[in-house]
Amino acid sequence: MVEIYLTDSKKRKKETTYLSQKHIIEHQFIPYFGLMKINKITPLIIRNWETEKIIDQYTPKTANQYTSLLGTVLEF
Repeated sequence: MVEIYLTDSKKRKKETTYLSQKHIIEHQFIPYFGLMKINKITPLIIRNWETEKIIDQYTPKTANQYTSLLGTVLEF
């Protein structure tokens, strides 16, 4: 599903935006959510992931931006 999103995104966004999103997807989302089925990703799982990001290394603002992108990918 991520590959389909990235293919579509590449056609619709500036290259810099696409590359930034691709990097986030590959380094933040896939390692954590990669083996989960989409229908098994719940708001609580997403919230726990976001909290881990804040505790580990990211500001709440950055974690929230990543969560927003994750929501966009999941809605796609």
